[in-house]
Amino acid sequence: MHDPTTSSTIRIAILGGGLAGVALLKGLLKYPHIAADLYEARPGPALRDEAGPAVELSAASLTALRLIDPSWNLDLDARLVRAGALLTATEVRLASGPRAGQRVQVPVPFPAAGAGAGPHKTVVGRQALLAELAAGLPPRALHFNKRVTAVREIGGGEDNAGGGALVVVFGDGSQKRYDVVIGADRTLGGVVRKHVLSSGGCGGSGTATNRPRPTGFWGLHVTVPLERAQSFLGETELRPTSAAAAVAAQQPEVRWVGDGTFMQHGLVNGGRDVQVVAYARLGGGGDNGHDDDANGGEESPSWVRLFTPDEFEAMFAGCQPVVCKGIVKLFRSVYTVHIPGLLEMQNDGGGGGELPNTITTAATRRCTTLLTPATTTTPPFPSPSTASTTTTLAIEEALVLSTLLGAAGPRSDSTTNAIPAALRAFEAVCRPRARRAARLACETTALLAGCAPGVGLDAGKLAGAYCGAESGDDCGGDGGGGVQARLAAAVGVMEQQLLLLGRQG
Repeated sequence: MHDPTTSSTIRIAILGGGLAGVALLKGLLKYPHIAADLYEARPGPALRDEAGPAVELSAASLTALRLIDPSWNLDLDARLVRAGALLTATEVRLASGPRAGQRVQVPVPFPAAGAGAGPHKTVVGRQALLAELAAGLPPRALHFNKRVTAVREIGGGEDNAGGGALVVVFGDGSQKRYDVVIGADRTLGGVVRKHVLSSGGCGGSGTATNRPRPTGFWGLHVTVPLERAQSFLGETELRPTSAAAAVAAQQPEVRWVGDGTFMQHGLVNGGRDVQVVAYARLGGGGDNGHDDDANGGEESPSWVRLFTPDEFEAMFAGCQPVVCKGIVKLFRSVYTVHIPGLLEMQNDGGGGGELPNTITTAATRRCTTLLTPATTTTPPFPSPSTASTTTTLAIEEALVLSTLLGAAGPRSDSTTNAIPAALRAFEAVCRPRARRAARLACETTALLAGCAPGVGLDAGKLAGAYCGAESGDDCGGDGGGGVQARLAAAVGVMEQQLLLLGRQG
């Protein structure tokens, strides 16, 4: 890493120590002209959002991880094994209606993530994956227990170019100057989110147009030891496996599509545990009047809903298979008083996060930007589509942004426009894709709950719609080949922006 005291060094602050922040830091470390620091308000990199549902790594995610750093390309498989990743297949079955229990015959449209072709994917726990990816990062770049309270601009004129800087203000009153500040998760990155929204002339972060609203789905997940899950779901549905087992011998992840409900069960953590997910449609959403907590305080109840165990059981009463009834009993054994869950949230524009489309140019002039996890104030909804889509986007965005900032070269008078050009290119390529992916994830949530218009619980229509949703490149279903293409496109946009900014300057 370059000496951060030299005038040619690009100083970058990453706010948020989750998967996105760690991946971005790793990508930046290989450039000698960049000095990057990662800040996290908590004692370590295991954030509360990393306690969410297990990650289903797409082929695009795995490709991006390998491209972020040469060392990850060499030992990623070993890291995944140590993290307890499993290469598993997915089955879709009907939970309600006259054909309850029927398997939905979903075609396989592309080679799977992982070794070889076939309908398999890599499933890994968030905390375990984060720990493996964070291993080996230089301690000098990691700053835990650092609460960020503000980001301020100094010098450089209105566009913060030509010698200007950003000042990161910490909870203890200390400050540090940077050339670029990047929000990488919804908690600590919330400070950058407020700065971006207030800088863009869009009324600040408090305007109603920037706030997400409930879609009408409510869900939760639990992870329990294999033996406990077997006592509720049965040993037939949950057979022991291991990370080293042959793919053909592994227990598939099963998704149950009900009439307004969804359930899923599958092995995680090397086959030692079972993750169970459930969500249901509650009807129309309402206003979301939550407060934006940028530094990891208690979650606002505006996107959390509580039900009694009896109310929860009534919501899933139409799920007929014995396994589904066992899932309900399992949840009731975990939550005996109230069952809490997250509301699925979507912004008014139907896209990802809460950033208006008009924000991009003003924000990137000020040398701040956000990775997808930092664009929203709410954690990922516990559906396989939403949670894994957010992870796929975050990893690929870390690759793109680190590559563009690396291409900016050492800071000098001749490269004044390089950083704004890099950030504009990132926004131009990654932000529209993130919005499309978030919209598709919400549509897939409804599809897997039997609520898609014109599809419902029709097994044939469900198979076709599900295949289309899973194979879309915005959700990482392009087999990984689109990652290099999007990276090349971003570099091309950066070159165009350099020419444009040069003429304007």
